[in-house]
Amino acid sequence: MLLYVDDILLAINNQQHMNDVKAHLHGNLSMTDLGPLKYFLGIEVTRWQHGFILSQRKFALNVLKDTRMEPCRPSAFPIEQNCKLTIEDDEPCSDLHQYRRLVRRLFYLTITYPDITFAVNILIKFNREPKKSYMDALERVLRYIKMTLGQGIFLSSTRPSRLEAYNDANWVGC
Repeated sequence: MLLYVDDILLAINNQQHMNDVKAHLHGNLSMTDLGPLKYFLGIEVTRWQHGFILSQRKFALNVLKDTRMEPCRPSAFPIEQNCKLTIEDDEPCSDLHQYRRLVRRLFYLTITYPDITFAVNILIKFNREPKKSYMDALERVLRYIKMTLGQGIFLSSTRPSRLEAYNDANWVGC
């Protein structure tokens, strides 16, 4: 059971248990059963014969539309290799509010776009005093999102899940 404010998501592999839990909840709470999961907290869930695909395509398209980046040239990488942004960089960002809002929206996209996490982490570090070059780097991430709109996370129902983590630390450059 996943509970977020007033939204409940149930995942049970036995239909009788599912019915029992829903009956118990319905008896104690005012609730509506919306049927099989399709959309939860901005994440689209597509059922496939071998599992589920989680994506944020609609949210990503809205971000591109709001920033007028829909017609942009896609990028194959979210950030330039060896990109080093510092506080001493060039002139201040022209729209501080927009920069911060976009960084927050990109952070939310990392749920199904784990490959932008490193770039977003760099951009968040400079949220207080963003510079023009940071906005350029942010736009590169948006161009990468345009390139990967069909991307999602596949959760297999036939193979056991395995958690993998990777680390590329650069303590000197941090």
